[in-house]
Amino acid sequence: MAARVGGRNRFVSWTVGLLCVVVIGGLLSLAAPLGPSVVEYIGDTLRSLDP
Repeated sequence: MAARVGGRNRFVSWTVGLLCVVVIGGLLSLAAPLGPSVVEYIGDTLRSLDP
């Protein structure tokens, strides 16, 4: 059961929450092609550290 805040419409809160999920999903889909490059960069950085 969710906490109810006075003056808030349940429909508006669901709509805004769904919009946030869509925006985050879009940002993740834009960032996904950089994943292998980031992993390679981190691996190269860790391999170059002196023991």
